Amino acid sequence: MKYYRIGIRKLQREAQDRFNRLTAVLDPTPGTPIDNRERIIINGTSVRLAVDDFKTILAEIRRLK
Repeated sequence: MKYYRIGIRKLQREAQDRFNRLTAVLDPTPGTPIDNRERIIINGTSVRLAVDDFKTILAEIRRLK
């Protein structure tokens, strides 16, 4: 199938943006040294929302055939 480049780039930007939001939720303090013994607090609701949002864009991409 043929697609417009602008549409594909939009999907690419959306996927990257949503992935960045998901990783931000999973690592609330990026750039700090990793200490495997350290405990961090993660908001479960925020994680679920970010995962659902990412799944939505993946479903849109999957529909490309």
